[in-house]
Amino acid sequence: SRVFPLMARGQGLGTLSLEFAQNPSQEEIEIAQEFAARLSVAMENSILFKKTQDAIQARDEFLSIASHELKTPLTPLKLQTQSLLRAVQQGRLGEISTERLSRMIIMADRQLDRLTALVEDLLDISRINTGILQLRLEDFDLAEMAREIVEHFSEQLRSTGSACKVTAPEPVTGRWDRFRIEQ
Repeated sequence: SRVFPLMARGQGLGTLSLEFAQNPSQEEIEIAQEFAARLSVAMENSILFKKTQDAIQARDEFLSIASHELKTPLTPLKLQTQSLLRAVQQGRLGEISTERLSRMIIMADRQLDRLTALVEDLLDISRINTGILQLRLEDFDLAEMAREIVEHFSEQLRSTGSACKVTAPEPVTGRWDRFRIEQ
């Protein structure tokens, strides 16, 4: 019985044990060594194939999440611009108060900021590879954010006959990651 190491790139993958009927000749040992080398290559290829499949699956999951995350700030931005465009086309722009118009522009600007931050996050491949999620903490009022989101969707709510109201008598201030919470 002879044992041959199965090695790939200097790493041991296992051993191959062969039984010989009699003392093996040098040629038989060389054939067994060649067989062990080829078996090592096959095993390494199998391992690499599995890692590649896992990487492809992770990439596909990432792209699915990334596309969803990119759509998240685009949808309200699109709704805001469509609302403003309808008001302009129907000659109702003057009916929109300066305060409401200002809020709409501020919300649109926030969505653009979210898109910018998201693109920066997507480009940070090292963060994805290491699995480290970096939070961008800032002080703000969570209740106010909820009010802004409801205000943002108020026209869509009215058009469907729905209503939504935020009841928060006091601020809910804290140190939050605005982007992650809005998600």
